[in-house]
Amino acid sequence: MRKGIEVALMLALIAIALAPCAAPARADSEDLSAEWVWCDGNFLPAGRISSINITIRNVGPNPVKLQFVGLHFDWMPQNTYVYGGGSELEVILPPGGSAKYAIPFEIPPDAQPGPHECLAFAKYEVLGEGRLKVFRPNRELSVLRVITL
Repeated sequence: MRKGIEVALMLALIAIALAPCAAPARADSEDLSAEWVWCDGNFLPAGRISSINITIRNVGPNPVKLQFVGLHFDWMPQNTYVYGGGSELEVILPPGGSAKYAIPFEIPPDAQPGPHECLAFAKYEVLGEGRLKVFRPNRELSVLRVITL
């Protein structure tokens, strides 16, 4: 009986010692959230100019220095972003604070009909540590096939 208690006590001590290793690391996704609004809907013809209203909210416990918010579409070269409405300017977001941007974009006239990926990138700092967050919209953009009769 005593040996069983010793084994149980030993296992409990090992579990306590290893618990910090099993704790989840801080996830960057807990700092910011995003809300998307496709101003003209998400089904648009090639060649169309439209915009996205995106609201970035600080959902973390610390102030966030938001440095840049840009959109990237799959037809754009890598590391290229469109921005607007002040999304290229730094702003401090207190906990619970938000910033709203209207970012215009143009669908190329030769864009293929069908779904296209769009991502928003936010460059920001929390407590002096630089971070990058990628947001996906709740609905993807679809380019419509236009038939002229």
